[in-house]
Amino acid sequence: MSELKNIIFDFGGVLLDLDYHETERQLTKVMRRDLNFKSLSEEEKDVFYNYEKGELSDELFLWQLQHWSVGVPTPRDLIDAWNGMLLDIKKEKLDFILELSHKYKVYLLSNTNSLHIKFVMRLLKEKYEINDFDTRYFEKAYYSHLVGMRKPDKEIFDFIALDANIKKEESVFIDDLEENVKGAQLAGMPSMHFPANENLASWFNDNGLM
Repeated sequence: MSELKNIIFDFGGVLLDLDYHETERQLTKVMRRDLNFKSLSEEEKDVFYNYEKGELSDELFLWQLQHWSVGVPTPRDLIDAWNGMLLDIKKEKLDFILELSHKYKVYLLSNTNSLHIKFVMRLLKEKYEINDFDTRYFEKAYYSHLVGMRKPDKEIFDFIALDANIKKEESVFIDDLEENVKGAQLAGMPSMHFPANENLASWFNDNGLM
């Protein structure tokens, strides 16, 4: 096995605490129709996936949610509901990332979107006065809506290895979703499953990564 040199973190569920059910609950109320991410139609999945790949603007995404709704909810209500899943970033996780950066090259890889990133960056600024999250904590941050690709597709793992000039076999990718872990493995990048919203430092110690 090659020496571990690079750690690539997922964002939501690993560093950022998430609750998908909260957004499902809030959107169901605002849109006045049942919305469950696990039972979306193919057309609905395409809208969410395309938004994550930056192929839809915020305005078009919100318009689509309005189109699916009973009545016409306001953009503000839809944005608040959409951001409902975003809970908190614990200071100890941020401190731990900095600690890791003394030993490894650390990267961020997130399936995300413009509205979520705006919310998270505002949270970091208001709670911790952090204005340089991407560069303070990571060699580079890769957001799906900016690179035009998303996990678990092989192309995004190939792209990161090439763009960051790192070797897959010297890296480990950490994600809370099994499908993304399998996607990385199929792309030839070692990966590990992280139980969503757990203590990161303890998990690293338990898995012999420190």
